[in-house]
Amino acid sequence: MENSSPATAPRPVEPPLVRATEPADLLSYIDHSLGFRPRSSCVGLTRRGTSIGAMVRLDLPAALQEGRVDPQHYAELIAGYLSQDVQATDTLIFVFKERVHPEAAGPEPVQDPISGADGALVAALGDALADRGLPLRETWLVDHGCLWHLDCPDPASCPPHGGSVSRSEVSAVNATFIVQGSVVESGPEAARMPVPTERPSLALVAALERAAVGVDDSDYVAAWMQRWERVLDGSAGALSDWSRAELVELVAGLDHVCLRDGLLASSAFTLQRAVSGGEFIRALPRGTSARMGCTPSEASGLLYVSAMLADTVRAPDWDRMDRLREACRDLLPLAAGETASALQCLAAWVDWCRGRGSWAGAVVDQCRARDPYYSMAELLEQLLDQGHLAGWAAREEIAWRRRRP
Repeated sequence: MENSSPATAPRPVEPPLVRATEPADLLSYIDHSLGFRPRSSCVGLTRRGTSIGAMVRLDLPAALQEGRVDPQHYAELIAGYLSQDVQATDTLIFVFKERVHPEAAGPEPVQDPISGADGALVAALGDALADRGLPLRETWLVDHGCLWHLDCPDPASCPPHGGSVSRSEVSAVNATFIVQGSVVESGPEAARMPVPTERPSLALVAALERAAVGVDDSDYVAAWMQRWERVLDGSAGALSDWSRAELVELVAGLDHVCLRDGLLASSAFTLQRAVSGGEFIRALPRGTSARMGCTPSEASGLLYVSAMLADTVRAPDWDRMDRLREACRDLLPLAAGETASALQCLAAWVDWCRGRGSWAGAVVDQCRARDPYYSMAELLEQLLDQGHLAGWAAREEIAWRRRRP
């Protein structure tokens, strides 16, 4: 668990200045910026002259890859995001298939592996980008551990079986990121959470009973939110130092949607704004704000709702949200039933806000396998299936940046 003291929290890894010269450099940039090698994804990059600007990654659902859905919607999403880079001069596209490691590729890769569905997506992207005044300069396909240049200007210089992606491991960009402390992780499977308990402990049952009685009481809600505030602001230290009784109290309140959503809003901004907004929209009991030294307000109510949709003008507090995700992971072995679903979905929500749709999807899948009708999991799955990018992730100036290990 990372040091939770605000003064010593790890700093974001700032991407180095990247010159768009070699595909291996671009692959390294993508891997380190995302933290993993994409699979079944489309990655779009803008160029600002010879430097890389904005980047977006979108999961490609099986139906799209199999040609069963129109690629226009996905092309518009990618082009819409890239067009927000006002300094962009042109764009680059990488289409990543499921198999990304040579040892997992199986037989010798075939020549020209692009499918009709891939070609349709690339064509739709070219049109959508052109409509926004952004030329699509070059397109690559990554599959079988190899890289194909799909619009190679000189076919004689492009190997028919593609070039090895392992060249990215010795690129100058890869070395620069490694010096900065960046690590490329195994992939979205690293996001999967611990397994919750099948049955609640006696301590959790007692805490759930207290939460059921207290959820409409401002004193209980204020006390519960303040316990969580110690986690979010970093003053609590490691949860391993807390007593089991204290930990199950944190978990028990999550059995109630109003408290779960209040915690979500509090993680994005401040405790006071969350309770002020929650009480204004009548999600939290009357009098909760007064116990926090604030008053209900319409502005806080709007912020409360917008935070849940990850779409506000101001940047969220990424340090608080990072601590929320870590706490969800650490508390999950103590949770059961809907409290476990809440912890999983809060973690998935943070991943979605970060722009890590594959990571969010891995956690949502875990939740739905155990609790298929949990409403927040259903909502997150819909957002992910539609390729909806969190508003915070879509704005480069406020988007989350991966931290050093």
